[in-house]
Amino acid sequence: MGPIIFTSEPSPHGAYEPATQEHGPKNYPWPVVDESLWKDKMVSGSYAVLSAYCQIEAFKFAGRVSVSDIEFYHPDEEEFWKEYQYSEEEKEVWEKEKKRTGTYGEKPEEWVMNYQPSYIVKKSPTAEKNVSFHGYIWSVRLSVPNYTIIRHDDQGKPVQELVRAYHQNIGYPTIYRDGRWWMTTLDYLNARMSANYKISPSLAIDD
Repeated sequence: MGPIIFTSEPSPHGAYEPATQEHGPKNYPWPVVDESLWKDKMVSGSYAVLSAYCQIEAFKFAGRVSVSDIEFYHPDEEEFWKEYQYSEEEKEVWEKEKKRTGTYGEKPEEWVMNYQPSYIVKKSPTAEKNVSFHGYIWSVRLSVPNYTIIRHDDQGKPVQELVRAYHQNIGYPTIYRDGRWWMTTLDYLNARMSANYKISPSLAIDD
């Protein structure tokens, strides 16, 4: 196991310009993703979708670019959460989580500087087998050095917000369905198996 290696290629729109206080990133290097690898039913296919997911998440956050043509979650899961009836307790949990993580990305005039996350797979994945699916849960260490969020006040002036370095241990589940690997969540898998299941605020796991 070890670090997930990101691969990218130059943007077709021009030379890359890192974000500054005056403007967001321009022509961010485009991630290289080979979706054909996700069809491999072995653990290597599961790892392929995991590594692509981590790279795209970092790319969207740092590059402020939408990647809508890559599907990481099965359509059934997307529909499930649209119809899921959240309890008041669950709504309160997610409101607290939103306050903790902030609202970066909700406004186009916000961007980040020096965002350079690393994802390290800590150990071999845990195999998960069920009557309706099989998959793996990956234990990943996310490390993010100090970075800066650029926001704008009511007068349109840029305001810098320093985000201190942090580390987080995350469990990333993957499942094999319909001929390929998909990212999923423990909440989804458990909720489908138990009508009384309550969602959790995150997939963070202990060391």
